[in-house]
Amino acid sequence: MKHFGIVYSYVHEISGTRYIGSTTLTLGRRWSRQVIKAINGAKSPLCSAIREYGKETFSKEVLSYGENREELDRLESAAIGVYGTIHPAGYNVQSGGYKTFKHHQISKDRFSVTSTGRKWSDESKAKMSLSMLGKNVGKVRSLEGKEAVSITHKGKPKSPAQRLKMSLAASNLSPEVRARRGEAIRAAFARKKLLY
Repeated sequence: MKHFGIVYSYVHEISGTRYIGSTTLTLGRRWSRQVIKAINGAKSPLCSAIREYGKETFSKEVLSYGENREELDRLESAAIGVYGTIHPAGYNVQSGGYKTFKHHQISKDRFSVTSTGRKWSDESKAKMSLSMLGKNVGKVRSLEGKEAVSITHKGKPKSPAQRLKMSLAASNLSPEVRARRGEAIRAAFARKKLLY
């Protein structure tokens, strides 16, 4: 019988430290990808251990089989809990499960350290700006979508910085855009009056 995927374990044979994961690949193929990540410098506890001790010092085993993604996630999370493999006791940095992904505190701390005080160069800013061009241009929201956005923003107070930014953005509009916005606002108020 063909299974959807497996829950597997890598064990460092000298220390007994364990990693538990799930995959829809074969165990050998998943291990090969893990080794490649380690060679390429990934900073997870498992990849660091593979680089430090060598791939030969790890044993691999299939712990269980899952018939679908939900079952595989549940089995992986349960195995991580049973074996207690969250770092530093093990090599896992998450509690497992595809849909329950949450960064472990170690990852959050690392992100914080690497991004604190970071200054983007003008060239980087320009590249990011270019990559975002056209993402929302011409995007038309349905009435339900517009209402959902409206509901999420209603009642949220704007900070003085946000208010200033909005004011400055509005003051830089061309007369044509101001006229179109004014017409849209008047039409919206007219529609509301018809509803009430």
